[in-house]
Amino acid sequence: MKKIIVISMLYALCSMLFSSCGPKPQFMAVGDEAPGFSILDMNGNKVSLKSLLNGKEVVLNFWASWCPECRAEVSRLKEFSEKYKDKIEIVGINLEESKETVQSFIESNGIKYKILLDSNGKTAKLYMVRGVPTNILINKDGLIKKLNIDIREMESYLIQI
Repeated sequence: MKKIIVISMLYALCSMLFSSCGPKPQFMAVGDEAPGFSILDMNGNKVSLKSLLNGKEVVLNFWASWCPECRAEVSRLKEFSEKYKDKIEIVGINLEESKETVQSFIESNGIKYKILLDSNGKTAKLYMVRGVPTNILINKDGLIKKLNIDIREMESYLIQI
């Protein structure tokens, strides 16, 4: 029993010592520059954050077809993309699903806003996405305006711009 306690204490001590070494974790905050990315759209073209900004604000909607909340947001995102198309670009970023699965979902839901394929999850990692759906609002200057904005909050924001 004493041996287990001693080993546990040594393990805890080593964990504390080694976790304080090395790089500190990075966090995103409102006002930070949004991380740049370049990933493929449904036609196989590379799309970068810079190309999306184009004088508009951008909503990055990280989603997956298996997610019930993501499916529930689609109709509102379609509405927003049409109603506010002169002010904002809605961009769906699918997480790690096949192009065929995504294409089927787009067709069955009548999605017309831009969909990008984060096939390796790298973009989601850049934006520290921990679950779907996650919506991130980026202003015209490429700065993070809102993190994890929910669909109701997004609507009240869009009305104001």
